[in-house]
Amino acid sequence: MKESMWQEMKLAAAVNALNAHVVVLHEIMNDDYVSVKRLVAVINGWSNAYYKYVRPRDQAGTRIISAIIYRDNDVEQIGPPSLLHYEKFGKASSRDSIIQDFRFHGENFAVVSVHLKSKGLPCEEKYSDGYENEDSCGLVRLKHVQQLIQHLQLKDQRRGAPLNYILAGDFNAYAHERSIQHMQQSFVNTVGIHDYSMTYRGCKVNMDYIFISQRLAGKCSPAQIWHINSEPCSPVETHYGIARAGYKWAATVSNHELSVNNPFILAYLVARSSDHDPSFVSCQMGQAEDGEEKLGDVDSALRGADPLPQDNQLQPGESQDDMLRRIGILL
Repeated sequence: MKESMWQEMKLAAAVNALNAHVVVLHEIMNDDYVSVKRLVAVINGWSNAYYKYVRPRDQAGTRIISAIIYRDNDVEQIGPPSLLHYEKFGKASSRDSIIQDFRFHGENFAVVSVHLKSKGLPCEEKYSDGYENEDSCGLVRLKHVQQLIQHLQLKDQRRGAPLNYILAGDFNAYAHERSIQHMQQSFVNTVGIHDYSMTYRGCKVNMDYIFISQRLAGKCSPAQIWHINSEPCSPVETHYGIARAGYKWAATVSNHELSVNNPFILAYLVARSSDHDPSFVSCQMGQAEDGEEKLGDVDSALRGADPLPQDNQLQPGESQDDMLRRIGILL
């Protein structure tokens, strides 16, 4: 099985474990939404929920884009998505933000994907203004945050009333940076000061945020971060004794059907679907119905599951496929 397909299955398993009504995805291959369609198909194949994706027109991107998926049997999409194309400063820009309105339990809100300019490549000298503690392109990220806030304010003016917003994504900025400080002037930061979502050069850091409108502050929980990707050895890997190499597992798995009824499959797959941890908030929208599903502590659920057999290690002369069949993960 190709590495991309293995990563796809792990990401689908993590989305199913979170059981979120709306999911913001980043760094999806820009291939005319083929990868998004495939991912949604895999998720729906394992889930009792039914996810759909939103597709904006004219979404710019190089090799990667952002995407939003949602549970169509619970959440109503209101109108088509819109896009914010960020201003370019030299060659530096951020990924397009997707803005999608939804209705849940009679209450309208909008979800915004955010993926700001990275620190990886330096910006042109005239767009660097001496804030060395922000690494490269801090000024570009600040200007794009300002552009984002102005864009949402203009949308509200045209609508004639403010809408509740949930902005989620990779801001590529630490909490002390101007872009995050500026966001906090208009929105509530649900991520705690000591939270982390990735490991960089041995340090636990956070550059992923979920911001919400002030009006949602009493309805949404603080962000929770599920450490399935950032830890050198994640709780799932520790509990189940799963070996890996980096966040790309060194497993060689043939194209067999997976046993979706196997209680071990979810825990086996979720770890190392990215180098960032997933973050999530739980918001009470409108009037909740009796029996509404609640998002629980995912780590606790996995810790409470039955452990894998102790013989889940490769035996001499045994292939990876043979081992997975022996412990019941592959059919």
